[in-house]
Amino acid sequence: MRDLTPQTYGANFNVLAMAAPDLRRKVGGKTFTGTEIEVVQDLFNTFVAGFVKASGHMPQTSVPANQKVMIHTGGIGTGVFQNNKVVVYALQCLAARHVGGVDLTFYEVDSTTAANGQKAYQDIVSQVGTGTSIDRMMAVAAQVLAKYKAEV
Repeated sequence: MRDLTPQTYGANFNVLAMAAPDLRRKVGGKTFTGTEIEVVQDLFNTFVAGFVKASGHMPQTSVPANQKVMIHTGGIGTGVFQNNKVVVYALQCLAARHVGGVDLTFYEVDSTTAANGQKAYQDIVSQVGTGTSIDRMMAVAAQVLAKYKAEV
């Protein structure tokens, strides 16, 4: 038997599960495609809450480089729940930027999704700049991400 405690294995890690909206069902008689403002806000808020929990600090605080947190992630909710892959990718990048002190490593994300996700993220950031309200940022994000509604 092998002892895999942090002292002998040399690594600490935590696992954090985050929920995603289930877009297969109608809510209030409405069917969602994944780029609506309600979905964008829900995903962004979920990612921010998860990244705050994982990083151990509140958003927008100055974090020394040696205290940054690496978060390993993927296409949260893009499987059976049918969330848009580009939307999920871009919003995780946006949430990591908002929280600060968070670096992301994506797994099981194809190169097209990653390229489009980065392009969408950069487009959002270039339009909102710094000091923009979250409501304005979400409105811009929903508008930019609407271009990617076919990417599921």
